[in-house]
Amino acid sequence: MARGKHKSSASARRHGQLESTIQSLRAELAMEQTALLDAESALENVARLRAALEAENSSIAEEVTPLADALRSERDYLRRLHAKASGHHTRVKEAWDHYSAACMDATPRATRLESTEAFMAVMGLSGYLRSGDIVDSKVRGVDRVTRLQRARGERRTVSDTTHQQGREGRVTLVLDLSVLAPGIVRPAYRKRLIDHGVVALKANGTHVLRDAAELTAQQNAIRDEAIERSERIWRSRADDLDADSVHVWGQGNLVSTTGDKGEVRRAFGYVRTYDAVKLKPGDRSSAERSFGHAAPPPIASLPASERAALAQRPAEDMLRAWRDVLATRRAVSQRLGLPVHPFAPLAHHPHPAQGLAVQAMYARAAFSGWLHETSTPDLADPGPSAQAESAIGLTAAATYWLPAGQSAAFADSEPMTETDRAEMTLPFPQVFLAFAEPLVLDPETFSVSQDPGQPRGAAGHGAADRGGALESWRSLSQIAHDAYGQDETAGAVCEALSRSFRDDSWQLESIDDLIRQHGAHVEGMLLFGDQLGRPADLFAWCLTIPGAYGSTLGRFVIPALRSKTQYRDVVDNLTAVVAWAQWHEPDQSTALPVGMTPAEVEDLLLGQDFQRNAKRAGPGIRVVDVGSTHRARSSTQRDDGGHGDGLGTAVAPHIRRGHWRRQRFGTGREQVKRIRIAPVLVNAHRGDIAPRVYRLRRGAVTAALEKVAAAAASENAADQ
Repeated sequence: MARGKHKSSASARRHGQLESTIQSLRAELAMEQTALLDAESALENVARLRAALEAENSSIAEEVTPLADALRSERDYLRRLHAKASGHHTRVKEAWDHYSAACMDATPRATRLESTEAFMAVMGLSGYLRSGDIVDSKVRGVDRVTRLQRARGERRTVSDTTHQQGREGRVTLVLDLSVLAPGIVRPAYRKRLIDHGVVALKANGTHVLRDAAELTAQQNAIRDEAIERSERIWRSRADDLDADSVHVWGQGNLVSTTGDKGEVRRAFGYVRTYDAVKLKPGDRSSAERSFGHAAPPPIASLPASERAALAQRPAEDMLRAWRDVLATRRAVSQRLGLPVHPFAPLAHHPHPAQGLAVQAMYARAAFSGWLHETSTPDLADPGPSAQAESAIGLTAAATYWLPAGQSAAFADSEPMTETDRAEMTLPFPQVFLAFAEPLVLDPETFSVSQDPGQPRGAAGHGAADRGGALESWRSLSQIAHDAYGQDETAGAVCEALSRSFRDDSWQLESIDDLIRQHGAHVEGMLLFGDQLGRPADLFAWCLTIPGAYGSTLGRFVIPALRSKTQYRDVVDNLTAVVAWAQWHEPDQSTALPVGMTPAEVEDLLLGQDFQRNAKRAGPGIRVVDVGSTHRARSSTQRDDGGHGDGLGTAVAPHIRRGHWRRQRFGTGREQVKRIRIAPVLVNAHRGDIAPRVYRLRRGAVTAALEKVAAAAASENAADQ
């Protein structure tokens, strides 16, 4: 009985505890429900406030957008005015300095100080000039100041260097520099001055401009022409388009491109002359007629026979005939903020319009090489000039643009077979293919980031030689950096070179040595087609050499033959892109018709939509249609589960190369077209891969080239 009583009492206690717990939980639940209702109410308020804020923002945006567009338009307009005014200011200042110096030097029997005072009086600024240390002294009176200046020889003495003497001195300076830097003055012109007795050579090889009193009337005419021409070269800038300026600035004149081709240019397949296109009878008559008439406009459809005929004309005539086209491309590039300076660095964020600027730079570089080649007797080889045809082709070529990430993918495709090469057809007789990401040629001799005394692997180069070469490269880089950053004249570059050349052991390095030591970046490739559109054997590399301080050492066009280059597979793969890939056609709102007057070009550039559309799609640029590229199966779709050999061996993450697949289509599947199979990432889940930069690999000579070399060696042995 007692046990049952205690049992019921314990049960009652537990029941009471449970009731108390339930009541507590109910109270907490009610509090949570209340909090939930408050939170939902607050959330609704937040949603209402957010909607009101968005509506207010939209209303403000609608009100502000026209004002922002107007301010943006005014900002762009003021920027253009400021750039134009700055250019005018610089040229007016140079003209004023030239005029004032000539006026002051014309003052008879006066010192520089007195000449300046006389010129000031003519301009209505009467007064006396004081030397710096006299101003700081206790001497205050004009009489005392002038007496001190006369005692020092600052007054009533002849100036050491007059304006005319400075002009004459620049003639000898540019001629002296042209011996070590042939890109400054054309060798034929220097030889002409010496042959006519206007300039004499000293025993140490320097030049002396003979006095006018010693010369005949004809010689004095040549002497005056030499002074004016040297003055024009001295004041030229990188964007000038006369023949002398293009010769000086086209390639940058800091690198020697003369002499026999070295190992690097042989690897590229460099040629100076080539077998020209065989003209048919009808083509020959039209080509011969072109010599007696104005040159045809530089259009992409210019026939191969006409191109070869124009390459036979004088370089100056072709530059003069196509100057307006080059000026238009220069103006468009500058309006879009794209540099056309030979020392300009590579673009960090390239867009399709960059293709036009790059093409303009290399067209000028090709003309520069053509002008130098025709004025150098040692380079006047018989036969058609490959450099001349490159200049014609780069000016007339249709521009194609490979966006970022595509250059390496296409260049690294599977090698072409002979059947593939025979089926390729170019859309135009000349095509310029520009790369957003240049092909990289790594240095061989030593790394520029290393200490010069630490060899990288090339035997036969002492530490002192490497250190001297590195110091020379840095000196050239500094000159290029200053010339580009400060938009210097050729005279400033000549003075910098003159200071460097005072060391007798210092001289310009050849393009082969610089590429071997510091590498190169291939920014584009010029492709030629024959009368039937088949890729010609002749093509051209367009490359630049990196400098030490961000700028480059110039732009260079290297004509080459497919049959001789060690990079035949790369050239064929990039040719296939033009021949077989799908391309976006140019935006018609940014087209640049040939034959536009400067006023029409200016009106086009001031158009409201031109700048935006030109940056987006490029003026007259064809951009590869990446979306039309077919995707291969990823590695996760493989039957071996992502393993490389199907036996369980893991493969590191890598890119499987793309290729071109023959695909039949049409009625009865009788027609054949090429389909691009894009590269595919294999085993992406196993880790990251490095950014893709395509590097040209030297030494990867194909078996065919080795056979050609062996056959040539055997022929030479047989001849001997």
